[in-house]
Amino acid sequence: NTLALNMAIGCEDGRVQFTSDLDTMNHFAISNESNTVEVNVQTLDNALKETASPILIKIDVEGFENDVIKGAQKVLSSEGLKAIIIELNGCGSKYGFDEAVIHDCLIDFGFLPYSYNPITRNLRLLDNHGEFNTIYIRDIEFVQNRLIAAEKVKIRNKEI
Repeated sequence: NTLALNMAIGCEDGRVQFTSDLDTMNHFAISNESNTVEVNVQTLDNALKETASPILIKIDVEGFENDVIKGAQKVLSSEGLKAIIIELNGCGSKYGFDEAVIHDCLIDFGFLPYSYNPITRNLRLLDNHGEFNTIYIRDIEFVQNRLIAAEKVKIRNKEI
């Protein structure tokens, strides 16, 4: 099951301004940006407090990964959470965040960084986070079994 919530996730509950005219590049608005919309913010812990622990979470917040992690301590501690897909592409530096700190935090929670090849369905352990999406896995056996059991999909007339 997938849970879609119309809100921002951060380190504390509140409201923030987001750009609204940049399509997939919308982001937390800096004070001089126009065309913004006010958005409700919750911590991930508060947003998911009434639900079962997720197996997988995807964090793609264009530089605010640190705030999401700070507000997700209970979720990250849950043994039910097997993996996290997170985009660490350097955007955090424009807001004063060091992505190495996020990497170290996920390691402290028992996750290890992997790259994934969807064509071969192979995972490869990394020394550090990748440049874009990195999969941090806490239960590699669980994830590998899911990859083996997953139905094949057809892309460009090729089954993978």
